[in-house]
Amino acid sequence: MNLENIFKNIIKIEFLFIVLVIISLFFIDIEYVDPNGPWTMETTLTIWLFIILLVYVVNLYFLYKFKPIGKTLYLPLIILTLILGTLLPAAQYTSLDLIVEWISGVLTGLVIALLYFTDIKDKFIKK
Repeated sequence: MNLENIFKNIIKIEFLFIVLVIISLFFIDIEYVDPNGPWTMETTLTIWLFIILLVYVVNLYFLYKFKPIGKTLYLPLIILTLILGTLLPAAQYTSLDLIVEWISGVLTGLVIALLYFTDIKDKFIKK
């Protein structure tokens, strides 16, 4: 199996894990009551996180099709997602949620390694 097929398969698996993470977000038990009203900083951060996740999914498509914009946006999206994720209040995760997030992180690391340290980086050069 060549490196291009491995890269595309990792992108497919990462997409499936992102879908699992999004689905698992609906089952997290958050017990947070805001005395100031329904619109809080956490609500704003959550909206931004969902927007970034949607852009992330589109970016995975760009990576799958070897579009240069996909490589350009991938690392900043990962960093922005990590920053926003740390600003949100802590929730109670189940062990399945943690396993899915850890595997998703490993897949993200694999994509970064393939993008910057293998011959895949040459596929993203504009022709």
